Amino acid sequence: KMRKAEEKKYAHALLVSEEKRMIRPDSFELRFYREVLEALAEWRKRTGVPVLFLSFPLMDSNPRGNNFENYTLPNQANENLERMAAIAKTYGFPLVNMIEVLRQKAAGRYMAVSEHDGHPNPLSHELAAEALHDAITRVLFPKGLPTPRPAGPKWAQELSMRQKAARSWPFYNQNLAPQKAFFTELHRLYPESPWITFQLAFVLEYLGDLKESRRLYESLAQLAPGLAAPWYYAGHRLPDPEREAYLKKMLAILPDDTFSLSELAHMYGWQHRKEESCRAYTELARHPGFLGNFSAAVAALKDLGCYDPNAIKISDFQGRGDLAGAYGPAPPSPKR
Repeated sequence: KMRKAEEKKYAHALLVSEEKRMIRPDSFELRFYREVLEALAEWRKRTGVPVLFLSFPLMDSNPRGNNFENYTLPNQANENLERMAAIAKTYGFPLVNMIEVLRQKAAGRYMAVSEHDGHPNPLSHELAAEALHDAITRVLFPKGLPTPRPAGPKWAQELSMRQKAARSWPFYNQNLAPQKAFFTELHRLYPESPWITFQLAFVLEYLGDLKESRRLYESLAQLAPGLAAPWYYAGHRLPDPEREAYLKKMLAILPDDTFSLSELAHMYGWQHRKEESCRAYTELARHPGFLGNFSAAVAALKDLGCYDPNAIKISDFQGRGDLAGAYGPAPPSPKR
């Protein structure tokens, strides 16, 4: 295991690397972020439903670390938050910046889940709910929420289907067959919607129609490359030779998917394919996504007898989405 001082050094280096990369115009994260915003803007236009963004700062999970009485984000993290907020505003999305809310209301209280989980804890979510309610009722819509007015020839049919599903939601929630019928009809209406495509693929997977489910999951690569991650679920039911090809395909489409890379490394390990396992674990250690992946990859490399500290340097930390990597470069963003 890494010593505490060493772990802190690597964690800081990884954080700095991730922060710098996130605002590069060619980074996977920024492409993915814009893709999601475009999809939400299109959904808002189609349904007339307003969309509000809430931005959380990084939470310090160290009980003896920074609280929000003296919490100051590193310059790079501040720049990232400002950049993300500015991009959201170009799509017309209002934004609530939670760092200001937490500075005013959290005071010296601990706001992370635990020392090992930096996600916002229940108190953080309570303050976020209050901030959202305030933004919606006082700032954005002081005269009351606007009434969504969806338009278009398909809306009447969609509305009828949704109302029927809402009236019978307990039945739909417990039975896959009506869900299949519901999402099949929605997919017929909106075949280019990645959200509906994913939901239909998910239902078909659990109904056992793996062939059609996989076809739909893989179609997400064209509809919205950044949303292709869910289709790895179908790979769990494949025999190893097919699963290996599936995971490599996943990495070619979504190079930042460290789950697929670690799964390949594990698979090579139990198949006693040492050279390939060493290469995959080295790739994972150099582009880990988060510290747990780095620690696990280094431990595995040491167990395999192929740990090379010269091949894994702090200065090399960066996301696979910006690299050719072992499984090919990230595909270009689709033209809109």
